[in-house]
Amino acid sequence: MECKLEIVEQDLNIPGRILLQDKPGWRCRSSLHWHSELEFVYMIHGCMEARVNGQEYRIHDGEFYFVDHEEIHINAAPDKTAVQKYLVVLLSYEELKKYCENLEQYVIHVNGNEKVRGEIDGLLKQLGQDEESEPPYSQVLVNQVILQLYYIFLTKCLKPRVYFPREKGDVRYAKQIIRYIQTHFREKITMNMLADEVGLSPHYMSKYFKAVTNMNLSKYLGRVRVENANRELVSGDRTVTEVALDNGFANVKSYINTCKHVYGMTPAEYKKKQG
Repeated sequence: MECKLEIVEQDLNIPGRILLQDKPGWRCRSSLHWHSELEFVYMIHGCMEARVNGQEYRIHDGEFYFVDHEEIHINAAPDKTAVQKYLVVLLSYEELKKYCENLEQYVIHVNGNEKVRGEIDGLLKQLGQDEESEPPYSQVLVNQVILQLYYIFLTKCLKPRVYFPREKGDVRYAKQIIRYIQTHFREKITMNMLADEVGLSPHYMSKYFKAVTNMNLSKYLGRVRVENANRELVSGDRTVTEVALDNGFANVKSYINTCKHVYGMTPAEYKKKQG
């Protein structure tokens, strides 16, 4: 089965994205995929089956499963006609790395970790209630819960990564490319530089990346740059020119065009909408 990278568009107000799903089972099936974000799926009402790095899970009301950074996974609802209500919580791995620089040396052990599941269960339930009721200043509450989850990860869930299992197919090269881009997006990056990084020819690398991720390499690089530039533009008093040049764009026009392509609006319009 083909495995694809999923690009998660994060909410600029929180380090990740939270989705409250309420739909019939036939619409709940995902393809085999992976992403950088840490993921919780919390079942509010219904049943979900999942396979995470070959391990199978089945969750019912009030239960959850966890997907670590870049783990390959797939999920589906066994009952195709019944309405399934569940919460998907996607948390930024890069944000968590700010608190633990050597995070790549660890796996985050949550599934099967009974010591922390009760704590996490309560936090996920709270997120679900906040998403449904949308209380005043709900973003403050959401960020508070996310920080609590990060604290649990770092203090109770880290286990040394003692081996690196072989990836299915050639996914490992895509992960290597993505890690390089996420680290160096503020710098000048050429196709030759990326090809040298993974030991492939530029032509083959471009075709390979598109096949694995369903996204053109240059478009992925532009998306990473524009997401970070927009985050800086919204959260501070910096100008469009400043954030464009500081996030790897050759000029302001390139930033504006990329923003239009990804979000359907200019950076200034995006900032106004978020404000």
